[in-house]
Amino acid sequence: MSDRAKEFVDHWESEHVEAVIDSEEAKEAERLALQCREDALRAGIAEQDLEDAVEGDLISNMLQALDAVALRELEK
Repeated sequence: MSDRAKEFVDHWESEHVEAVIDSEEAKEAERLALQCREDALRAGIAEQDLEDAVEGDLISNMLQALDAVALRELEK
């Protein structure tokens, strides 16, 4: 796995993932995954490196990021 790809995903999520209502999570995760993939390609990160960084499932990774943001919002 590329450390650069993992760092890219972590930074990208911190900049783009925001809390949404539960009924919108799946749709938002798909949208975020597509946008992240496009941004990674523009940044010169190979698709395989991106997939390796998220253990092969970018949508699930975005769902986890959305859940983490929602949890942080609840803790405020």
